[in-house]
Amino acid sequence: MAIKCARHIDDHTRNIKVIEVVAENLGEEARRIGELVDSNFSIIGVEVNQVVIHPQLDRKAYEMVIAFMNPEGMLAYGRAWKFCISRFTSDNGNVLNLKQLAELVQSCGATDNPDVSWVTFHGSDVICRLIRSANGGVIPSSISGESFLPSLYDVALIVRRFLGIGTLPTTERNGGIFDVARALELKAIEADKEAERVLLTLRCFMRLAEMESAVQW
Repeated sequence: MAIKCARHIDDHTRNIKVIEVVAENLGEEARRIGELVDSNFSIIGVEVNQVVIHPQLDRKAYEMVIAFMNPEGMLAYGRAWKFCISRFTSDNGNVLNLKQLAELVQSCGATDNPDVSWVTFHGSDVICRLIRSANGGVIPSSISGESFLPSLYDVALIVRRFLGIGTLPTTERNGGIFDVARALELKAIEADKEAERVLLTLRCFMRLAEMESAVQW
């Protein structure tokens, strides 16, 4: 499948699917992802959720959904990828460790490239941990945990700069990504439920960037 299969992130005509990456298909999907940054898909959306993988042993993992977008808003392969990451492994290969994911994103040049932008909604800590793991335990000087530096954007923090966006009108408390999307008047698009939040995060990021540029202009 060529990267020309990319589709715009606001395209309402087809469903955007999530590919679950496990031990069995890790090599194939790693080859696919490995060429994306060099092909200018340098904006990486990340959605992070904590899940329980073994209730009896209280073993937890991070479920990460990752999508690659270029500056024009084209989504690589018209898809997102899901990884279940833990320091515990599973017999069926459905759970990967952080080192495996770190090696994958490092192979595409996403962990030490100042031209790459990581975009998330309350996921900065996990992204920093991933980047640190891929770079021998250190954060490169071009990427840091500060949310407003060029290479790491947390939409949950960015919206605080815009009056009335990201706060609930009845309580004045900070809302979630769906509240931000409604405030920005973004319409829903067809997507697997697991991809919905990361795609909204990327779309909100693009809209906020447009608003920021308009203000500066």
